[in-house]
Amino acid sequence: MDFLHTTARQCNLSNYLYGLRWSREFTNNGLSIIDTLGSESPADPVLVLQNVNDDVVPSALTDQMVENWRAGGTPVDYPHAIDTAPLLPELGIVAHSLGAANAIPVGATWLADRFDGKPLPTR
Repeated sequence: MDFLHTTARQCNLSNYLYGLRWSREFTNNGLSIIDTLGSESPADPVLVLQNVNDDVVPSALTDQMVENWRAGGTPVDYPHAIDTAPLLPELGIVAHSLGAANAIPVGATWLADRFDGKPLPTR
């Protein structure tokens, strides 16, 4: 729990301090987050943003998670809005980081729309 309390108040750069640790160190059941992510459908609407050229997280994994969540009844907005070109793939993080940066305005707009009572997009 210390991990969650600490990182909840940090920006991404500070969270990288935890980047060299296994996520299973922070779970009660000893499973990694990747082993359980997407296994249960969230109860609330979700925006999912994935860079199609992500060099860390393959978009096919995200596509499958979205399909599973939708099958479980979760309203998922998955606009495929992030398409950062693959840059320096040998570094394995550039397109991932740029995709995350490009997702910020999309996510902020989506969240503002929810607070404004606008209907969920169907994408």
